[in-house]
Amino acid sequence: MRKTMNLILLGGLSLLTLAGCSKQGLDQLFSRAAGEEVVFGAVSRSYNPLTKTAYSGETTTVDGKKRERIDWVKGDQFRVYSNVAKQRYLDQNWADYQIMQDAAITNSGAVSSVAAGSIEPITEATIGNGVSKNGLVWENGQQEFYAIYPMSEGYTYSNKVVSGASIPETQDGKAEDVKQYGYLVAKASATGGADSNGAITGAVELAFEPAFTAFEITIKTDESETADIPVTKFELISGAEALSGSFSVNFGTSAASYTCPTSASNISVTFPTGTKIGKTEETQLKFTVFALPQDFSKLSLRFTLEDDVTRTLPLTYAKATDGHAAGDAITFAGCLKHRIYGLAMQNRWILYVNPLTVDELDNVNAREGESMFFNF
Repeated sequence: MRKTMNLILLGGLSLLTLAGCSKQGLDQLFSRAAGEEVVFGAVSRSYNPLTKTAYSGETTTVDGKKRERIDWVKGDQFRVYSNVAKQRYLDQNWADYQIMQDAAITNSGAVSSVAAGSIEPITEATIGNGVSKNGLVWENGQQEFYAIYPMSEGYTYSNKVVSGASIPETQDGKAEDVKQYGYLVAKASATGGADSNGAITGAVELAFEPAFTAFEITIKTDESETADIPVTKFELISGAEALSGSFSVNFGTSAASYTCPTSASNISVTFPTGTKIGKTEETQLKFTVFALPQDFSKLSLRFTLEDDVTRTLPLTYAKATDGHAAGDAITFAGCLKHRIYGLAMQNRWILYVNPLTVDELDNVNAREGESMFFNF
């Protein structure tokens, strides 16, 4: 059965102001005459947590919920496809681009943005006796642009569908390694070329949104525990939708959609020898796992302790809440970052899913959120 999930992507045109540049200078820099190079700017936004090479560690409250901004980093590379525009020297409708300057990246509030003019094509072509950069150039009329980060040679593009992205089943749980697991996608449109209505100028702003679902998990022992709890392995288990595997992005409509595997698959993290869950911030267990860009309706956490003892924790409502009965499975919306906090004890574990006011686990029993109690 084919499963898709729609995600509204923000895209469009941006007239970006550069210090010291006149309007005339901008027109010359960002010309949209046929045959001229397309200039891109880029934005990533925090109201859907994004996957980038670096988490900012800063949160912004949007619609009453905390969202963490993910920052662009110099050297980030992404691939841009077009339904019309082609590379200057090669007969293909895509080109690879790279962010060239730290100074061009602005991180403010919910947004990390990259100034136009600092994103350069990295595909080279040999022209005569020299080598030239080979980016997309304008054609006449309306054109669409589709981008996916990180750039990969494994992608295929056909009829506005990009295939080849994949969420691995085995991960290391390190938040700083999100580049290995998460994807950003963007769609923008613009009119260019000699037959456009008037002299339209400006960069094409690629506003990236996440094509993945993240789970940040923090577990510590209760204050009543006298010893740390050794742990060797973690598994995120789905009783319905697949968590990992290859997926494709369809840019053919106003909202991109994702086609994910139909058979359930899980995600695992194996911890280094000697890993233990402690009661302090320094000794708590905190890690992040990444899943496919779709909703999940039946998830469980499984921790393997010493001597292959396991703790399997279904993510269900502990009590009747907002029309859900106690024991109902919690639904996790795709393309968001979900936070799960827990207290581990020898004979009981307590979990809180997406609490409203928790940043740390201090005094977690007094915090808001869905709680689940498990006896072993």
